[in-house]
Amino acid sequence: MSAYRKRVKVPQSSLSLWLPPMRLLSALTWKVAEMRQVEYYNKLEEFVSVVMEIVPDLLSPKERVELCLGLRARFILELCCDQPSLTLPIVQPHLDRLFWIAESASIDSDGTVEASVRNFVDLIQTLLRSPTYREHFFQDIYPLHYGYKYDTALQFLLWDFLSRLEELLPVPSFYQAACWFEDDPSLLEDSLKMVYNSKEVQHLLLHFKNIEPLDKVPVDKLKNLYQNSMKPKGQ
Repeated sequence: MSAYRKRVKVPQSSLSLWLPPMRLLSALTWKVAEMRQVEYYNKLEEFVSVVMEIVPDLLSPKERVELCLGLRARFILELCCDQPSLTLPIVQPHLDRLFWIAESASIDSDGTVEASVRNFVDLIQTLLRSPTYREHFFQDIYPLHYGYKYDTALQFLLWDFLSRLEELLPVPSFYQAACWFEDDPSLLEDSLKMVYNSKEVQHLLLHFKNIEPLDKVPVDKLKNLYQNSMKPKGQ
C-alpha cells in the first residue's frame, strides 16, 4: 500500500494526457464530494442522471433516487443559506428537477417519494417567505438533518456509483485501443496532433520516472480505507 499512499503532484496540464476523460471526470466528481463543494452538487446530480439513463443498472432504483435527490436537495439548501435575497423564480427550476428525478425513478408506486419531494418544496417556500424561520432553520435544524452525516451518506452512494462506472469502462491497453482506429493516415495524423504535446509528456514523465507503479488495490479495499478514514479518532 506504500505506493498507493504516496501522493504524486502531477501538473494540471498533464492530467488530461495521463487520465482518460471519463476517469478524469469521475475523479473530479469524487473530489467535489470529498471536499463538500456543495455549490457544484447540481453538476454531480446531472452527471449521475445522464449516466444512469444509459446504464440504469449501476445503482438500484432506490439508490439512484437517494443519490440524485440528495445531491439536488443539498444544493438547493445551500442556495437558500448563501443567498438571503433568493426568490422562488430563481430556485423553481431546481425544485422542478426534484419532481423529474422522482418521476423518472419508477419506484414510487405508493407516492412516498413524491410526498417527500413536496414536503421539501414546502420547506423551501417557507424559507423564502420567512427570514425569521430561515435563520432558525439554518442555525438549529439544518446541521442535524443536512450536516456531516447527510454528506457522508451521499459520499458512500457516490463511491459505489463511481466504482461501478470504473468497472464498466476499464482502460484498454494501447494495442486494444489501436484496433479501434481506422487505417487512415490522415485520421491518425489528426489524432496525434490532438493528443500529443511534447512539453506535457516531458512534465508527466519527470514526475513519474522515479516513482513505483501504483498498486492495483481492489475497490472493496479502497472503500474500507475510506470508511476507516471517516471514523472519529479513538474508535
